[in-house]
Amino acid sequence: MSITRLIVSLTLLLSACSLASALEQDFQLPGDGTIQLVYIPAGPFEMGNNGHEPYSYPDELPRHSVDLSAFSIGKYEVTRGQYRRFIDAGGYSNPAYWSKEGWAWKNTRKQPGMWDEHAVWGPPMEFDQTDDYPVAGVSYYEAEAFCNWAGLQLPTEAQWEKAARWDGKNALTFPWGNKWDPAKCNNWYDELYVGYQSAPVGSYPSGESPYGCQDMAGNLWEWCKDWYDPDYYLHTPNGGWVDPQGPQTGKFRVMRGGSWYYFDYNTRCAARGNYFFPGNWYYEYGFRVALPESVRIAFSTQSPPKSKARISAKLPLSRKGAAAYIGKDAIGGGNGYSRMINRSQAKYVASNIVELKSVLALAKAGEIIYIADNAKIDASAERKSFIVPGGVTIAGNRGRNGSPGPVIFTNWQDCYPLFITGGPGIRFTGLRVQGPDTEIRATGDDIIRNAVGIVVNHPDFEQDNCEVLGWTAAATTFDSAGPGGRVHHCYIHNNRRAGNGYGVYVHMSYVAIEANKFDNNRHDVAGSGRAKSSYRACYNISNASEPFTSHAFDMHGNHNSRGPNEVVEHTAGDSIVIAHNTFKSCRPRIYIAIRGKPRQGVIIHDNVFENAFIAADVLEPCSNAVIYDNEFTVPAKRSYFQFATDGNLVNGKRVKAGELRKLPK
Repeated sequence: MSITRLIVSLTLLLSACSLASALEQDFQLPGDGTIQLVYIPAGPFEMGNNGHEPYSYPDELPRHSVDLSAFSIGKYEVTRGQYRRFIDAGGYSNPAYWSKEGWAWKNTRKQPGMWDEHAVWGPPMEFDQTDDYPVAGVSYYEAEAFCNWAGLQLPTEAQWEKAARWDGKNALTFPWGNKWDPAKCNNWYDELYVGYQSAPVGSYPSGESPYGCQDMAGNLWEWCKDWYDPDYYLHTPNGGWVDPQGPQTGKFRVMRGGSWYYFDYNTRCAARGNYFFPGNWYYEYGFRVALPESVRIAFSTQSPPKSKARISAKLPLSRKGAAAYIGKDAIGGGNGYSRMINRSQAKYVASNIVELKSVLALAKAGEIIYIADNAKIDASAERKSFIVPGGVTIAGNRGRNGSPGPVIFTNWQDCYPLFITGGPGIRFTGLRVQGPDTEIRATGDDIIRNAVGIVVNHPDFEQDNCEVLGWTAAATTFDSAGPGGRVHHCYIHNNRRAGNGYGVYVHMSYVAIEANKFDNNRHDVAGSGRAKSSYRACYNISNASEPFTSHAFDMHGNHNSRGPNEVVEHTAGDSIVIAHNTFKSCRPRIYIAIRGKPRQGVIIHDNVFENAFIAADVLEPCSNAVIYDNEFTVPAKRSYFQFATDGNLVNGKRVKAGELRKLPK
């Protein structure tokens, strides 16, 4: 079918366009293919938060009038099929389309991070991503290069927000209106939610914005052109807010819209994603395009392609706890793990401490260090941390033919830490990392030590198929690491100490903790409570034997980690998701402790709590906790049991919201 291409001026063609009759046309990509654009007429709109929206944050204040020139914006997020044309045309490998910083970042990268059609999003979620899905796992640099190739731009923060919420008179809270409706976007709360991943573009037409843009809430975080400044709205420029372009410089780029992984608070049109480095990529990151009115565009009369139906793959959500896990690798990793690295893939091999120190000094981004099979590397005499260069993988053979894997260990009680990241994109896989105290002991009855196995200070860190044990303070600590941290398919055990004793510790970082087996830690997962401390813990098995001292999953209120004379509000990090975990103990136990109010919220659902001690098993329950569809067994000596939410099972019987139930003795 031939396509008639017309070159027209948007100024002449669209001058009479109104909100009710917004013009949609297909923008011609180089060579073949199109992107559907929606025209947004010139004029003022109200940007930011008026202070009355739910969960407003300081960086959204105050609401202010912004006057924008006319522009066009993508009706949908850029799809895999559209991005494929960029790759196939050679644009991805052509420095002409990349910024200087972007090209330097790309040097060791051949394709977007989640580009394989069979995408591994995180255990146990593995999906086939077809061309009508939004392209995911792209950095700001990759989005920018696509736009340069296509003759388009990323939207400014102001352009994005107007297209998402302005109905001509009012700034809506969500693209469809002021009332939250989980069925109108791909998100955690959606009743039709059928997978931990994005949906094909256009899967939620009822959630479109007043201008007809789709998926501007949920699905994927979307890169904007602007640098991020939390105080940007506080300083009105000379001449007022006219076509603002954001700060001139910065550290982070703005992202908008939330994602399938996030809560309703993040999908508000005024919410600003504020800690995304331009080089960050994650399975929740995508983008849409924009075009100023002054640019002449070529468009066709061809109708836009129809997106496929909703995702067909369904999780077995009727199954509680870790029994709902559907991954092909065993929880805890080990025998037969599918993502093992072979010795032949590695540039370096180390079998003793001298060789390990040598190869760490030589390795560069994209290279693999293989720890020799059955090696026992003793680092007890070392008094300096091993720094792992950014982009380097350290691998072993844990799980191959039943092997326990090579071990790197220390007997130094004050080791802090054994390993520390020297850059982003590091992976530990197939290893045993062992600290100085592996005994199962009651904490508090011996000398306090502070040994830590791995400290992560950079984004996009992955720890998989590892056994990590014997660390008195913490096995793995994420400290100001930003987004992209993952700990999955690991066996994490015997990390114990009075006051600490954490399997995974999260501070000012965003970590996915999935499909792990935890045994006999003081806390399996803990958080500092500081802002930007978030984790998602799903499909884990948590076991505790006597003597036991504390909770399985925890988030401190940040008053617990304040400095001397420092006054901080009683919050507990940003967001926490605890779903489909199985908690076991030989005696009644408070399994989950959230010691304050997370800024974005808590969701606790579909977990199994054996021998539970209190109703929701949340210490100091916060007002923005959503707790539902969990299963509890309660010891008879706990005679009364009260729930705040519907759908939980107590000893096999459903309990209604607020019900005070007397249990049989």
